[in-house]
Amino acid sequence: MPRPHPAFRRSRHAALLAATVLVAVHVSSETRITEDNVALLYESRAAVPAPDHRLAAMISIDYHRAQDEFTRHDLFQKIEPVIRQRLGEAEATDHVLLLVLNELSEYDFERSAFPTGFGANTYFDFQAGHGYSLATKYRVRFANGDDLAHVPVPVDDARRLSSRLRRDRDAAYRIEGVPGRAVEERGRKTLYVTVTRVEMSLPNGPTVAVVDLAAPAPTIE
Repeated sequence: MPRPHPAFRRSRHAALLAATVLVAVHVSSETRITEDNVALLYESRAAVPAPDHRLAAMISIDYHRAQDEFTRHDLFQKIEPVIRQRLGEAEATDHVLLLVLNELSEYDFERSAFPTGFGANTYFDFQAGHGYSLATKYRVRFANGDDLAHVPVPVDDARRLSSRLRRDRDAAYRIEGVPGRAVEERGRKTLYVTVTRVEMSLPNGPTVAVVDLAAPAPTIE
């Protein structure tokens, strides 16, 4: 597998899935999830959200580095309206997009599909905040991860990819979904996403397959 681009994020899997991911969110315009805003997406949906002072420390380096309580108080007066605005925008986000690069497993002739390596145990980790030791740990998981396990591709179409796959088995996935529940699991603040659409392509190449999970699964003869 090629070395991941610095902008990509490594995903995790119970079976040590090796994958890299670039995550983005889309409302009216596309907004990329980063360590700076993943906290807002989670906390805006959490039953017990983090205190505003904790969020202030995540989004403002000056607040995080303030030397005394008076400086922090003055800064918080300016930051609090920004927190309220950003939490509202995050809560209104109803569609997310994940761009994932992962090694393609061998074609499954019985299913007429490529295994993706994704499943219920796939997750993507983030460190939100300033300073690794003080950062809050967030995680994104699929609510319907098993639905992503295979991408149907007719065998003749798959065969036409064989020469390229002999050189490089990386596949790029465009995964669309709806953000849902936000819960704490094993020390991680976890945001679940229900996937609605998966598009698989070869990097810098053609689209191989599109699966609409909101529609009945296609039947391949």
